[in-house]
Amino acid sequence: MGFVILQHCAHRVVMDSSVLMQHQISLQIKADVMRLRHYLRMVSDMEQEMADIQARRLGVSTEWFLNVTSNEWWMTGEDAIRNRCADSKAHVQCSPLLTRSNKSLLTEYGYLPHSACPLIRSPLILGS
Repeated sequence: MGFVILQHCAHRVVMDSSVLMQHQISLQIKADVMRLRHYLRMVSDMEQEMADIQARRLGVSTEWFLNVTSNEWWMTGEDAIRNRCADSKAHVQCSPLLTRSNKSLLTEYGYLPHSACPLIRSPLILGS
């Protein structure tokens, strides 16, 4: 649903490291035939409405959208812009003060120093 929610945003922003994926509706049903028919009609109507909205937002035909999402449509941040699934890229960076600050985090190797900047995920290598 994240892809659907993104398409409803007035301005869709991704990062270089973003990964988007959209897929077809999947069902996990245990029901008798009549209930199944009613449920499938509702799901089909919902799928059509959601596909129409997303296709219109992307500027493509509903048929094209349903085809490309029939088997997981994956894309990076740059691909999302190229495919009109996002409007711009955000360039996020930590302030120098935050980047220079560090904290100890418990890892599989014990406590290791990490930057206080949440964008730096690897342990810090301290000077020798």
